[in-house]
Amino acid sequence: MDAPLTDSDASPAGEMRPPTPPAPPTPTRKNGLAFFAIVLALYGLLGTLTQMASPLLGLAWSEVFALLLPAFVAAAGSNLNPVRALLLTRRPSVSALALALLIGVAGFFAAGAIMELTSIALPAHWLRVFDVSKFFERPPLERAALSVAAATVAPFCEEVAFRGWLLTALRTRCRTGPAIALSAVLFAAMHLDPVRFSALVALGVLYAWMTWRSGSVWPAILAHATNNVLGVALTTSDAGTNLDATRPLTAQLVGVALLTLALAGCVLSLLAMAYRRVAPAPPPIGDALVRRDPAEESTAFRFGRVPAGQLAAIGAAGFSLAVLLLTHRR
Repeated sequence: MDAPLTDSDASPAGEMRPPTPPAPPTPTRKNGLAFFAIVLALYGLLGTLTQMASPLLGLAWSEVFALLLPAFVAAAGSNLNPVRALLLTRRPSVSALALALLIGVAGFFAAGAIMELTSIALPAHWLRVFDVSKFFERPPLERAALSVAAATVAPFCEEVAFRGWLLTALRTRCRTGPAIALSAVLFAAMHLDPVRFSALVALGVLYAWMTWRSGSVWPAILAHATNNVLGVALTTSDAGTNLDATRPLTAQLVGVALLTLALAGCVLSLLAMAYRRVAPAPPPIGDALVRRDPAEESTAFRFGRVPAGQLAAIGAAGFSLAVLLLTHRR
């Protein structure tokens, strides 16, 4: 026997109505600023303490446990596939990677010129306090290990955290342009270095644009690693990269910095045009927002969703922090 028609199935004239379509899923909206606040507290406070205790082990702890791990936890706890949400799945083409390497070189010279010019307005003692070359004034073996970590571990962890999760989170709430700009400012602020701030903002914009364009964080990791390799090589060489606070400011120095910036900017423009050709269609944000549990619609962060492996990593972070601070007290 047929079931009787209901008011939702028939019109007043007795005609059948089409079934009501299911409600669209709730759009994913993540709080990138909250994530940054947590990262800043971990990296700025605990990371500083660990690096004061042991520069090498502290750098590794800061990058892995204060940046990389929180990004994975934020994604998994939000019911999202972490590898997809952190933009690690797409494999860029060889052309894109080659261009990323060249962009890293050109970006290094552009950032150096920006830092040279902005240092003019900074107090001389700031240049001494925030001189990064002091970080590498270690015995040869430790300095070599620090150089390797700065050129490999740091680019990977920082890009996954800032261009992977943070940029993705910001794009769920605002347009791409503002998301790129804000992620770059927060990336620079995380370093707590006013001397390099403007240069880091510029690099952050560059790396975020590359990531958005390709839908993958790998080109930005390569460009960042290239920048760090050049920076470490110059910092640890006899020439050094630190800004000399006692050096007299001359029109020649300003002119050289402006010329370097102009040339590097032109090269970056050409490389960006080529990069657009190999990454012509940025993927939609939805490609990164794949739910771990499709049956659960909510993407609100819940600590109960964090996998056991990540919980174990959190425990390892706390244990290693205590050991590091207790065994390397000065």
